[in-house]
Amino acid sequence: MSLQLAIEKKIQSGERLNDAEGLYLLTEAPLVWLGAMAHQERDRKLPGREVSFVVDSNPNYTNICDTDCHFCAF
Repeated sequence: MSLQLAIEKKIQSGERLNDAEGLYLLTEAPLVWLGAMAHQERDRKLPGREVSFVVDSNPNYTNICDTDCHFCAF
C-alpha cells in the first residue's frame, strides 16, 4: 500500500498521523492531493460552508511600545 493511500485511510478514519507521514506531507505530497485531504478534514470537522482562519501578526518592537499594550504581549 502506498504511503499516500495509508495517509488517506487514516484521515478518513480520524486516526493521528505519525512523524514519517507528517514529513511526507510537508516535503513530498502532491499539492492538489494535500489540499483535497485538508478540505475533506475541514468538512468533517465543520460541516457546511463555515470556514475559519487565524490572522497572524508579527509586529516589529520599537522604543515607543507601551508596556501595558495588549496587542502583542511584549
